[in-house]
Amino acid sequence: MTDVDKEKLRKELADIIPEAKNYDEDLKNIKNTLKEIVGQKGAMTDNQSGGALTVDMHPHEKKHEHRTHSYDKKCPDCGEDNPDYEADQYTCTNCGQPVGTKQEAIKSVACPHCGKNEGAENKAEGWTF
Repeated sequence: MTDVDKEKLRKELADIIPEAKNYDEDLKNIKNTLKEIVGQKGAMTDNQSGGALTVDMHPHEKKHEHRTHSYDKKCPDCGEDNPDYEADQYTCTNCGQPVGTKQEAIKSVACPHCGKNEGAENKAEGWTF
């Protein structure tokens, strides 16, 4: 049996197997770079970004999108008045909560409040379906 030259074997293995990389550190550097970019005011020029990235962000101009239905008087997120609110609402015959306009009530499969599909009514119009 021959003796193994351990140092020679290490060198051969080092040539075959690449050195382990620290991906956690790379990810941290990427996150920090993105935070810096987003934190900057105004647009970056191609010279500043090396031509690889152009950012035109103005965080103070971020517009809120209301998650409302025609039966919501106010936005559930910010409390502002709903510009799409219509007073002529149909109500669920099961729970009595508003379900929308006539067109919305016809299209709906179930009440968004109680989940039942027992119809909707509008006493002012005399409609029930």
